[in-house]
Amino acid sequence: MASSSSSSPPIANPRIIETDPTGKYVRYGDILGVGYAKTVYSGFDKINGKEIAWSRIIITERMINSEDGVYTQCAEACLLKELNHESIVKFYHSWIDYKNKIVNIITELFTSVSLRHYIQNHVLVDLTAVKNWSRQILQGLHYLHNRNTPILHRDVKIENIFVNGNSGTVKLGDFGLAMLLEPGYGAIGRVGTAQYMAPEIFRGNYNQLVDIHAFGICVLQMVTGVDHLYKECKFHQQIMTKIRLGVKPEALSTVTDPLAKKFIKRCLAPAFRRPSAIDLLNDPFLAPSVAGSSTVRTNSSLMPCSVRDQVDGLLGVTENLDELIKDQVQGGVRNQNLNTGEDLNVWNLFGEKPVLDEEFFDAKQSLEDQKMPSCFGKLTKLTSFIRKF
Repeated sequence: MASSSSSSPPIANPRIIETDPTGKYVRYGDILGVGYAKTVYSGFDKINGKEIAWSRIIITERMINSEDGVYTQCAEACLLKELNHESIVKFYHSWIDYKNKIVNIITELFTSVSLRHYIQNHVLVDLTAVKNWSRQILQGLHYLHNRNTPILHRDVKIENIFVNGNSGTVKLGDFGLAMLLEPGYGAIGRVGTAQYMAPEIFRGNYNQLVDIHAFGICVLQMVTGVDHLYKECKFHQQIMTKIRLGVKPEALSTVTDPLAKKFIKRCLAPAFRRPSAIDLLNDPFLAPSVAGSSTVRTNSSLMPCSVRDQVDGLLGVTENLDELIKDQVQGGVRNQNLNTGEDLNVWNLFGEKPVLDEEFFDAKQSLEDQKMPSCFGKLTKLTSFIRKF
């Protein structure tokens, strides 16, 4: 990391609070998020002309008294520099302000901030969106877990999953608690957010599967819209006890989709039965949906709903027009003078027996002469339009 200079050039724009040592990035006062020792602000890349996220990690006396604490905060930038995946937040730049003991990290900015914020500000999302987000997160976890030296995120939660509200793209960020897992060794340290922690974290000697457990909790929140799980517990200690014993949140019982429920249960299974990210990507729950060619029966004929329904709606034709015509026919209105010589009633105009264009217009004229409803004027346009397809 490059060391920051103690003096900054004069700032003309009142929105700008700080400029990085290179002069490329500026920080605004708008706060995007706050975490342990970290505050994330909005900022701007003056060279590339795009918005960025500027994280400031203040090194406290408590961290200084614990060598591991300082190491953890400095390690995030080092880890992010090594990562390059479409499901991981992009790293741009970092440096340390040694005078003020602040670690600064510049990353890409997402329009809707965190998945938690996105869920809280929208109605309960459809399972299709949940599946799309889940695939992206799992792809990112697979990338982390299958490096030569695996990386444990250790803080997977909806606050650390960032959403592009325009495209539905999600990315995993905030690697403040991440660590490298040396081959043959297990991780130790009780870190993370309580409701996302796997039972084995309390025992020590865990691996990357703790991220899978946390991911399962995220999916449960996406499906149910419940932010704080374990609401059935009155005290924090009760929550911790349930987690240590592997007791799942009661919110899981409210999941009605059987594939979603089974998928979440797989994620929350004991470590020795918990699947990897790549195994979960092949789960039936995440199988691509097969979009069938939907048809809607209107006016006694079948046409693709994308054409017929739109035309019917624009022309104000009612979906039960068949019944309207049938009622008129049963009232005694018939046309005996079509070229075929058959007793062809209005019902046949849109029935399974097709008629020629000139026959249709002859019938229409006859019906108009007998003062039939004005909707037949719309039907003429409708039929002419549909024949183009």
